[in-house]
Amino acid sequence: MSAPEPDAYERACRDWAEGRVQIWLKLRELLGSREGWWFGNDDGPAWYFGLAGAARLVITVDYEHLHLYDHDNDRDHPIANWETLIWWLDKHEGEHEGFTEGQEAAIDDLLPGKIEEWREDQPPA
Repeated sequence: MSAPEPDAYERACRDWAEGRVQIWLKLRELLGSREGWWFGNDDGPAWYFGLAGAARLVITVDYEHLHLYDHDNDRDHPIANWETLIWWLDKHEGEHEGFTEGQEAAIDDLLPGKIEEWREDQPPA
């Protein structure tokens, strides 16, 4: 088997990449103005839903398919089309609002000490 012609190879690569770029642009359009969603690129591009950096829902693109990972329930949901994504988010996004249990525990552990610190730093009345 020989290497493909450079022009055909480059055209195939660009066609493949362009499809993915269009999906990422559509995701930005859909999620960019939705409360609680943010984009990150630490371990590859992904859209995340959650407060204070939590990733309760994660949307990635695998080739030309969307995957929604529900971290709270440890479930992957392959998404067939944009209508399915919007339907799923409208139906389930509210279940993942607010802090995670770990975040709640950290707040419960840290907040009383911070309140006491704040009180000590206040000038006498």
